[in-house]
Amino acid sequence: MRTDRGIAIITTLIMGVIVLMLVTAGLALLPSQRMMSGTIDENQRALTAAEAGIEYARTQLQANPEWSATSDSVVIDEPGTLWVRED
Repeated sequence: MRTDRGIAIITTLIMGVIVLMLVTAGLALLPSQRMMSGTIDENQRALTAAEAGIEYARTQLQANPEWSATSDSVVIDEPGTLWVRED
């Protein structure tokens, strides 16, 4: 009976240490997860901006096959979504 209590205490302590390690690891990963999601968001915005630039150039070329991006300066500004400066 005495050895049963000893084994139960040791098992409980080991399980407690394992749970504590898992919780600590999870809390340590939280800041890196936030940073990673922020990086993904920035990459997505950059990709969207690049695609918008390609579509703008394609539209200009369809309207005028002689168009080049070094012509007149044009600014398109849609706050929060798109900002294009052709120069």
